[in-house]
Amino acid sequence: MITLISFTIVIGILIFVHEFGHFIVAKRTGVEVEKFSLGFGPKLFGFKRGETHYMISAIPLGGYVKLKGENPDEPLTNDSKEFGSRSVGVRWAIVSAGPLMNFLLTFILMPLVFIIGIQVPTYLEKKSVVHWVAEDSPAMTAGFQTGDHILAVNGKEVENWKMFNTLTQTQLGKEIKIRIRRGNRIQEKIVNLYSDSLSTAGIGLFPKMDATIGGVVNDSPALEAGLEPGDLIKEIGDNKITHWVEMSEIIKKHLGEAVTFKIEREGKLITFKIKPAARIDEIQKESPAYQAGLRVGDTILTINSKDVSYWKGALLGKGFPQEDKLTFEIVRDGKELLTTIKSQNIQDIGIKAVGKIGIMPFEETVLKRFGILASLKEGFKQAIEMTGLTLWALGKLFTLKLSLKTLGGPIMIAKMTGTAAKLGLSSLLIFTAFLTLNLSILNLLPIPILDGGHLLFLLIELIMRRPLGTKKIEIAQKIGFALIILLLLTVTYNDILRAVPKKYLDFLPWR
Repeated sequence: MITLISFTIVIGILIFVHEFGHFIVAKRTGVEVEKFSLGFGPKLFGFKRGETHYMISAIPLGGYVKLKGENPDEPLTNDSKEFGSRSVGVRWAIVSAGPLMNFLLTFILMPLVFIIGIQVPTYLEKKSVVHWVAEDSPAMTAGFQTGDHILAVNGKEVENWKMFNTLTQTQLGKEIKIRIRRGNRIQEKIVNLYSDSLSTAGIGLFPKMDATIGGVVNDSPALEAGLEPGDLIKEIGDNKITHWVEMSEIIKKHLGEAVTFKIEREGKLITFKIKPAARIDEIQKESPAYQAGLRVGDTILTINSKDVSYWKGALLGKGFPQEDKLTFEIVRDGKELLTTIKSQNIQDIGIKAVGKIGIMPFEETVLKRFGILASLKEGFKQAIEMTGLTLWALGKLFTLKLSLKTLGGPIMIAKMTGTAAKLGLSSLLIFTAFLTLNLSILNLLPIPILDGGHLLFLLIELIMRRPLGTKKIEIAQKIGFALIILLLLTVTYNDILRAVPKKYLDFLPWR
């Protein structure tokens, strides 16, 4: 019920804001608005004020504004109140106002998030003392050690982990100087930050982070073994655990091997035997493994019918023994598959796997509120970053570097809206800001029936100095409608695959 109510409210707000943009600019420019409806379908109730019918319709997942003279088939009388009789500039302003209002809503909602308050990790405000240095990381190469106190980055003073993150994430692909205190001595370390590094995780420096489980993944070795959120992992095999990353790196090396976990639960020590799954972590483009169809994220069950533990050394990057071919039994998206690599005695087939048990860390957070000016600054900053990320993802989709399987439709949006609502008002506002931003950008795509398609027609009219013929517009709109339906079917298909339990997927008729 929470999901349904929150989804209806959020979609209603986004559509209202979008249509209000068209409405207000049409009113301001003197174009007559005949109808302003929130929702589609039969009218539930409404009233008329001036020349406009305002109404609430039965289907809340949409809305529309009906302008006088907007239909290409309508005969025009050169009345200034007719949409089609106005200049290209006026029509452009009216059409673009909808996406623009959705875009501006992002910059209204994000500052509200920080005024209301947002849950932030408590470690961000703590002193930047290193509690773990990741193996084979730039930080380890530079000589960092546990206990180092970070004082400055490139000459700028660092008071806490938040400042350190801010100063380093803008230096990707560069050489940075980090001043530290080790014991009673001040030292300077030179770190070559890889171009694909991401904040402290990419550098390899971590704050204090106990190995406390925050969540357990469905259908995972951890869930099957009986691990629960709140469990504190104390030992793995003969290794005492002091940090989450330390625990993760140990698990990675035990792929396919049953290992003993000692867990503290409600003050008692419990022992579990868990066999980490072998998950493909790296794969080289155009390698034999890649050409055979293996992908990052695949879980390997067997190779040449032998248990994955037999191949542990090879999967960790030490090279495969000489074999004419390697037949992999894998799990991908809940479905078991077989794929064969004609290795031709090549030891390096281009993959590396790590052990995973399916747990997520517990992160201690605190509610933090900002003043009005600070909220505006932080909200605008986050909105700009969100815009850049959305455009980046869209570019990846168009260049086919991001799979269409990542797209979600109404079912996924509804579920995510419900999840955000349960997490609190701030989370719901952030998700609403993300949705309205995506709606504004997608609506500007030059696809007929979208606002971007109408803007394209207006641009062509401006260049040709005459409008496109009605038949051409109709054909273009039919093509655009077909594309939208195809996209809707694709995202709905993705939603169904996510929603249906994995054990039932094989019974779907299109599978």
